[in-house]
Amino acid sequence: EVIAKSATGTDESSAGTSARSPSSAASTLSDLLSDEETRTAIAEQLPGILTLSRRVGAGLLRRAAYRTEQSHQLPEEARKRITEVNKLLAESIEPKVITDGDEES
Repeated sequence: EVIAKSATGTDESSAGTSARSPSSAASTLSDLLSDEETRTAIAEQLPGILTLSRRVGAGLLRRAAYRTEQSHQLPEEARKRITEVNKLLAESIEPKVITDGDEES
């Protein structure tokens, strides 16, 4: 209940106000996630949120690696290093699972 009120900005004192701005919402989200008790409550209320967060983060890093590889505006050595770091970070966040039908590239 407290999480919902904080995230939506609704309580008795702000019942008639309009929706929050994106920067205000981001600030509220940052405040919520910086509190360990709130993070624990969110994880308990939303099963799978931690896995989803890791997958999204790893996916964004893999996409950044791909886009960096495709960018020919960067020097080749810089491109290789940035791509390698992004791939390593993604792999550390969410290791790829290789099944019998998959090939590792």
